[in-house]
Amino acid sequence: MDPLTAAAASGLQARMDSLDLLANNLANTSTSGYKADREFYTTYFSPEASGLDPTVGDSPVVEKRWTDFAQGPLLATGNPTDLALSGSGFFAVNGPNGPLYTRNGSFQISSQGRLVSAEGYPVRLSSGQPLDVQPGAPLQISADGQVAQNGVPLGQLQLVNFSLAKAFRPQ
Repeated sequence: MDPLTAAAASGLQARMDSLDLLANNLANTSTSGYKADREFYTTYFSPEASGLDPTVGDSPVVEKRWTDFAQGPLLATGNPTDLALSGSGFFAVNGPNGPLYTRNGSFQISSQGRLVSAEGYPVRLSSGQPLDVQPGAPLQISADGQVAQNGVPLGQLQLVNFSLAKAFRPQ
């Protein structure tokens, strides 16, 4: 393949990758807690292009994809079990193979009296235990994650910060 055709094909591939990320971001605009994916471009210089015009043979490529962990907008839902995190951090839930982490605070109370995620995973307390509540009784949740019901403390939500979340952003 000649260098000009290779550069055009590489540019098309990079644009298709970018459009795939954009389509995924658009499809998830109304998903609670969704974090947008971004791309970081670089230029690839093909070995065949050495000694040629510098504008021929250099191709844009998506070097790496990264997740943008910036704070999104907080929206009032009117649902007393919907929670939001302001700033960094993730809610911990008990997944089928151990803890999972999410920023989606669209929680509900299950028929067993547990606070669960939209997928049905129990929300974890800092002790690692699920949060069991009395259905129908209002919850009081403080800014630091302390949960009480009818004035009785139930525990503190397990909130987790990852230092690696900043490493996904290109420098």
